[in-house]
Amino acid sequence: TTSNFFGRASDADWDVVGNGPLYGSIWLKVSNNSSNQELLYIAKSDATVRFDIIINNDGTLGGEHFGDGTETSVSSTQRYDDGAWHKADLVRVSNNELHFYVDGVSMGTSTTDAGSLSDSGNLPLGIGARNDGSGSLPALDCYLSLCKLSATAPTAAQIKAMYEAEKGLFVASAKCL
Repeated sequence: TTSNFFGRASDADWDVVGNGPLYGSIWLKVSNNSSNQELLYIAKSDATVRFDIIINNDGTLGGEHFGDGTETSVSSTQRYDDGAWHKADLVRVSNNELHFYVDGVSMGTSTTDAGSLSDSGNLPLGIGARNDGSGSLPALDCYLSLCKLSATAPTAAQIKAMYEAEKGLFVASAKCL
């Protein structure tokens, strides 16, 4: 809800990334959503600097980066609001290279220069909603798990290997692995 989500204050681990790498990942299970819903969100309160993974109102998934320049984003064309578990990975290699993956498969790349991702002390983290004081775009129709954030840029092979290693946790008959 707009008040029930995970939030954390800005942190030096991600609020001064500059033009360097940043990686976000989250597992999600969504059924028939009808609104844009934030899954992983790091942003200034006015959203002029942000890095986020979102499920769109049409069931597609997307990732975006908006630094001190232009917004850039990559989205899936397939719907993922099918009630099954999926893994979304957003990899920012630099200010001008962004990759988005779903279930270990590339959804595309953007080479638009989106500028620096920095605003020391002003980029709070939200999981399941925006953590900018508004709690807007809550993930009302979502189950979320295993959120990861790192100042690294995994390769496509590493993204696929992480997906393969983790997917057993989300099968219907999963036991302790």
